[in-house]
Amino acid sequence: MEKANSIIQELITDYVHGASWYYDKAVEFFEALGSYYPDKAEVLEEVRPGMASVKNVIEAFKKGTAEGYSVEKIAKVLRFLKNSAYEKISKSSLEISSAATISFSSNVLSLLKSSGVKQIYVFTSDPNTELKQALDEYSKFAVATAVPLSSAQHYIEYVEAVVSGFDGLYSSGHFVNKSGTFMLFCTAKEKGIKSVIVGESFKAYDDFPPPPLKVRWENIMIPLFESIPLKFVDTLITDFGIYNNPDSLTVKEIYKNFAEEFYKKLREGDL
Repeated sequence: MEKANSIIQELITDYVHGASWYYDKAVEFFEALGSYYPDKAEVLEEVRPGMASVKNVIEAFKKGTAEGYSVEKIAKVLRFLKNSAYEKISKSSLEISSAATISFSSNVLSLLKSSGVKQIYVFTSDPNTELKQALDEYSKFAVATAVPLSSAQHYIEYVEAVVSGFDGLYSSGHFVNKSGTFMLFCTAKEKGIKSVIVGESFKAYDDFPPPPLKVRWENIMIPLFESIPLKFVDTLITDFGIYNNPDSLTVKEIYKNFAEEFYKKLREGDL
C-alpha cells in the first residue's frame, strides 16, 4: 500500500509527463495494490480526471479482475499492448521531407525519422527543457530549428506537413495535446498544409476531453494542455491503422478496438 500511495504522490506533483507515462504509472499502481479496489481506483482517476490512458487502465483492471484474472496477468497484457502499439506505429511513414511540430513526442520522432524528413521546425511557446530534448533528438537525423508560435503563420509555409502527437483522443471529436497545438493546426488548415496526428490506441476514449491541467503563471492560471477539433486533422495514425479525415466515429472504433484486443490477449496463454 505504501508504494501505491507513493505513486499517487508522484502523479499529483507531476506537470511534465504525457499520457504514456501515466499509463505506465497506472499499471504500476494496481500492481502495488495487488488487486482492484474501487475506492483506490477513484483516487487514481481523481489525480488526472478524464485522462484517456488512465481510464483505459482502470477499466482493464476492473473488468479483468472481475473475470478472475490476476493483476500480474492484466499488467503483463497492458504492457504488451503498449510496446506492440509503438512498434506498429514506428513502421508508418509519410511522403514528406519537411515538417513542423510542437514540443517533443516519441511517436512524432519515430514517424519523421522513418519518413526521411530533413527539415523540422519545432514550434514552442515556452523554451523549456522539453524543447531542448526535441531539438537534441530531431537534430540526430534532420535540421531542427526552434520557432516561436507567434511566427507560425510565416514558417508553416516552408513545410509540407504539420505533425503532432496527442495525449488523448476523444469521441466528442477532439484530441488533446500541449497548449499551442490549436494555433498550429488552425494555421495549417488556413494555409492548406497537410495535418497529421500520431499516437497509440490506449489514448482513445469514448467521452469528452477532461478539463485542462493548469499551472500558475504570474497572477493567473494557464492551461498546459488544450482540446483541438478533429476537423483540423487530415490524417490520424495509430497502431490500428491510418485514418483520413478522422471524426467521432473513428475514435469510437479505435477505443473499441483497444478494448477488444485487450480481452483477446488476456484470454490467450503466455504472450
